[in-house]
Amino acid sequence: MKKFNLKQIQHILLGIFLIFPVMIISTNVIAAEAIKPIPIDLPDKLGNNKTNFLGNYKKTGVLTKINLGERSVIISGKKYNYGLNTKVYTQQSNFSSIQLIKQGTTVGFNFHQNDKSGRFLSEIWVIPKSSSLINNLDL
Repeated sequence: MKKFNLKQIQHILLGIFLIFPVMIISTNVIAAEAIKPIPIDLPDKLGNNKTNFLGNYKKTGVLTKINLGERSVIISGKKYNYGLNTKVYTQQSNFSSIQLIKQGTTVGFNFHQNDKSGRFLSEIWVIPKSSSLINNLDL
């Protein structure tokens, strides 16, 4: 087994402390590039709804209950869990909060089925009352 002197150990530790943060940063950059955000067009200045806002989700329903303690919601009678990474889109913002959605609001959403946590919301869109999609709910 090779023995290192104090100067060699200092150089090794300095190398580790300089290289490790660079590795973490580059990993985060690679991960961020791999997960591209979903493009969403927001309404123009006149308030006209643009088509892309209403085309990025697979299911629709009515949000009837929000349980903040469990981090869950009821949409059209089914329970869905949510987390800090659940994205909430409104016509005004790409960064809204589930807690700000009013009960009785029609929403579009995407979710993942998981054996441990059940249905987990990844994204949710607040559908305007004036939308034609309100008549085409997935109940």
